[in-house]
Amino acid sequence: MEKSKHSPKCNYVTSHCTCKKAEDNVEFEKSFKKKGINAQRRYPNEYLIQFLAHYYFPSRKRNEKKILEIGVGSGANSWMIAREGFDTYGIDNSKTGLKLCKKVHESWGVSVKLKLGTMRKLPYQNGFFDCIVDVVSMQHLNLEGHEETYNEIYRCLKKGGRFFSYHLEKSTDYFDPKKGMVDNSTMRDFLGNGQACFLDSRQAENFLKSSGFKDISIGYNIRKKENIFEYLLIEAKK
Repeated sequence: MEKSKHSPKCNYVTSHCTCKKAEDNVEFEKSFKKKGINAQRRYPNEYLIQFLAHYYFPSRKRNEKKILEIGVGSGANSWMIAREGFDTYGIDNSKTGLKLCKKVHESWGVSVKLKLGTMRKLPYQNGFFDCIVDVVSMQHLNLEGHEETYNEIYRCLKKGGRFFSYHLEKSTDYFDPKKGMVDNSTMRDFLGNGQACFLDSRQAENFLKSSGFKDISIGYNIRKKENIFEYLLIEAKK
């Protein structure tokens, strides 16, 4: 079988690899316009809560801790972070999602600094955040987009700052290379939500190490319904 063309950066060369230039997934803008607040869950990810509880809830000066959620969407996680007293930020590429997010924040009586933009090029200065978190948002980038975003996250974190990610894993039943691939880990469409990347722990660790992260911890969470959804629980420190 003839190999696809690939860029020098690609470390995952297979017959499916096309090394498509990294782009943002715009399907969620359509979803927010169609479904409104029902396009996403309304309550925070339980593993994100555990992560924050372990490292940041004991802090007596939470208002001095800057936390950014990339892919903030309609605010299911950011309202909780802000309500816990942290200096909270959010970025997303969906205008409609951010409008909904603002309404969610207002309903909880909290304030979050929101920006329209891409996680692949974060509009923040070096070393600005104490913590950056991602809940099923980075997974909608291809491999090149992951490389760009990990580098940006590292740049924007303070020394000693931490990163958390809840991300689809390759063992998920829905991962099927026969259904059309952007690269060997990224399906062109996943359940109608546009492209989705399924990382394994080796890939995630390699990306993190390449960006400069240390104290890397990667766990697993399996959710069983009709099909199995498996997620990586990623933690790392700058």
